[in-house]
Amino acid sequence: MFYARDCVIENLTIKDVYDWYHIELNASHDIDVMNAELEGLYRTRGTLGHGHGTEMIQIEPADNSAVLRDEGGTTSCENILIEDCSLVDELGGDPVVAVGNDGGFDKPGAIYIEILNSEFEDLETGINPYGLEDVLTKDNVFTNVDEPITDEGEDVTEEDNSF
Repeated sequence: MFYARDCVIENLTIKDVYDWYHIELNASHDIDVMNAELEGLYRTRGTLGHGHGTEMIQIEPADNSAVLRDEGGTTSCENILIEDCSLVDELGGDPVVAVGNDGGFDKPGAIYIEILNSEFEDLETGINPYGLEDVLTKDNVFTNVDEPITDEGEDVTEEDNSF
């Protein structure tokens, strides 16, 4: 979703994605992702520059997307809610991140992100807030996740998560 505003993605199931993202948000504002089941991301491109894999839900600014890079877009994502979701990688392959950003820019990829009451399972990384600011992770459950939440974000608050 490029430059989307005031959208709700709800009661969605996406399974067995090959090499890219289940959901990609670029310069989008006020997006709610609720009750989504994202399963299986088979990735064959190795780790990215920051040492993590690609994302099931990718959150990034406009100027980092291939489509908008030449347009001079500089808008970050804002006010993103991910709630009551299930993110599971059962396919294997190269490293996978459930929610995050692969970086490559010098400003926030997103600000005001809430990840609430969601389940993360069978992943290398649960949440990688690289380039994200003001992130709240609360009441999430991480099962068989090598690195539940990385320390690569700014102003990341963790409350009542289960590891």
